Amino acid sequence: MGKLTSCAALALLVPLAGCGEDRIVAGDLEAKLRTSLADSSGVSVKSVSCPDDVEVKKGTRFDCEAVRPNGRRVVIRVTLTNDKGGLTYVVERRGGG
Repeated sequence: MGKLTSCAALALLVPLAGCGEDRIVAGDLEAKLRTSLADSSGVSVKSVSCPDDVEVKKGTRFDCEAVRPNGRRVVIRVTLTNDKGGLTYVVERRGGG
């Protein structure tokens, strides 16, 4: 199991894709997570990858993956806090990382 390394209860709002069901725009979420990690905890990451098929619904949970400059991968566990793109996240180290 991963080890908790950081937690953020931020009111991040990410743009939503239209056309029927609202979905998270993965590229925008990835950029916001990179910025938030750097601003809130001084953690720099080379890249963040999130799924692009997440329906915006309060309580939805999903994982993104970040790659640190040293190549270590971390999991970012995201929980949507409302139906408008608000979220919180917790950063965990991958096993062995």
